[in-house]
Amino acid sequence: MRVTLLISVIVLVGLMVSPAQAVSVFAREGFGEWLEGYDLRGETLGGTGIGLADPNNFTGPNPASTAFSPHTLGHTGVISVTSWADDGSATARWQLPMITELGVYVPLPAGIGVRLILEPATDASYALERDVPTGWEEIEEDIRREEGSRGPVRVRAGFSWQGGSWWALGTGINVVSGSIVDRTRYVFGDSASAAGWQGGSDRRELRFHACTAIDLGFLARPTERLSLGAFYSTSHSSSVTETYRSVGGTDWTIGEVDVDLPAGFGVGVGLGLTPRWRLSADALYRLWEDVQIGGADSPRAQIGPFRNTLRWGAGIERLGSENRNAPFLSRVVWRAGFAQIPWYLEDATGDAIEEWRVSLGAGLPIQKDRGMFDLMVAYGQRGSLETNGLEEEYLRLGFAFTFAHVLREY
Repeated sequence: MRVTLLISVIVLVGLMVSPAQAVSVFAREGFGEWLEGYDLRGETLGGTGIGLADPNNFTGPNPASTAFSPHTLGHTGVISVTSWADDGSATARWQLPMITELGVYVPLPAGIGVRLILEPATDASYALERDVPTGWEEIEEDIRREEGSRGPVRVRAGFSWQGGSWWALGTGINVVSGSIVDRTRYVFGDSASAAGWQGGSDRRELRFHACTAIDLGFLARPTERLSLGAFYSTSHSSSVTETYRSVGGTDWTIGEVDVDLPAGFGVGVGLGLTPRWRLSADALYRLWEDVQIGGADSPRAQIGPFRNTLRWGAGIERLGSENRNAPFLSRVVWRAGFAQIPWYLEDATGDAIEEWRVSLGAGLPIQKDRGMFDLMVAYGQRGSLETNGLEEEYLRLGFAFTFAHVLREY
């Protein structure tokens, strides 16, 4: 009953929150920003968690990440992002909240665990506003605004098996489906309208029909202070339908093509320096150069081919005291991390888009073995004004809940 109620609350929270993570002009091309599925705790630790044996670890890529969790868990996370885009002449700012992950984990007899996660697979949200040279003095009133929204959603369903006290295996499927919407809107001032300039908007949608990939994972804790993990995910192949709505409101289907989503693999490690201090590190590789759209290696000639990416991150945390009678601040988990996140896209001149991020956060315990309330603040930068002609900075504020259902203690 309590598990059912917990799932209902998580789903309700998900429906109340917009599924868009950030507004990035770089998300205007390709499939948008690719999201790996780290939970907020992992994001705070620099995007790590593949190799962490932690009872509250909901890292998505490794299906074995929750294998050492002894209790039924429910998880949800939300991030709010403020970003600034600078092209050398103007700066723009947007804010948008998002849901990062909804998850449930249930341990079963014989060391088996069942996990279900709902999360965004990509974020195609962006906003780009430009003046239209109509020739009138009120040119700042004549605007061409491009907007992107949505992104495919990923559902992960998996099983883990703790084969011994120190190792576990995981497997599952992840299903990706959803749509990306681009809108172009023209707004003209009175002078331009009087001269015959007509406002309006058009709409383009890419609908990704459901496609599946297989996930395999491994997690081991050979010593009390050392844990290791790895995962492999196969590629997806989706049928994508493109539709268009004109300014006049006419809809038609432009075509349907087969689209690949990349295979990936990664490794991670957790190392306890002392009983209270722990390091973590992940490296995750995606095979974007194998991606084809409609049988062609180069998705769009104007942006060049996709490139393989190697994302890496490292984090450090001060674990909370396990003494339930210790002061509250002594039981708080303190975290910091750094991540290097290359984008699979190349710009129109073939230059790479790089991103880095630093983060700080805390985990507030909920009674004993009842879960964690996580907080995060992160600052990052993507692109370069000198290399790409565009640079973005962003600030992320996030929180997440991980609740555990345990038996009453007598």
